[in-house]
Amino acid sequence: MDDDLTYLLDLVLKQHKYLILGMIDGCLVILGIVIGAYASGMSVDIIVKVGMGGAIASGMSNAFSALVAERAETRKELAEIEEKMLHPLTGTEIAKKKRLEVYARTVMHGSSAFIGAMTPLIPFIFVPSHAFFASIGLSISILFLLGIYLGSVLKTNRIISGIKLIILGLVIVLICHVLGG
Repeated sequence: MDDDLTYLLDLVLKQHKYLILGMIDGCLVILGIVIGAYASGMSVDIIVKVGMGGAIASGMSNAFSALVAERAETRKELAEIEEKMLHPLTGTEIAKKKRLEVYARTVMHGSSAFIGAMTPLIPFIFVPSHAFFASIGLSISILFLLGIYLGSVLKTNRIISGIKLIILGLVIVLICHVLGG
């Protein structure tokens, strides 16, 4: 059992794709909600409650969508292997490892979306008097750091990658402000 847990933790830490997808998704969705709510004149308390609901929904939605998609893809992969081997893989080490991979991706996608979604809310919780601009600044900073991380994973220019995510974030801020305000 300890080997399974160690293997699962190792898998979770290797899920770069889901870390990046989840963090960007969660951050930008809740940032849009925060901007719309703030522009509508909602109180800090309401913005935090609405944002928390969105963060929970984002984390759970991303986790369940990853679970459904990864499970289907894994079943297909196992079926193809079984067809070539002319033997079922049920109960084998291969099937067990594939199942753990599905769980690792599920955990990473859901938790990273939740963490990303909490990013725009942090200023509303800790510095409510300056929360709106701090929320945008923190979110843009996190996007830049994610871009640097993405650049290092892809072995491309990290600064350019970070700037691209800043631009994405600023475009969303602008659209949400125009449509929400």
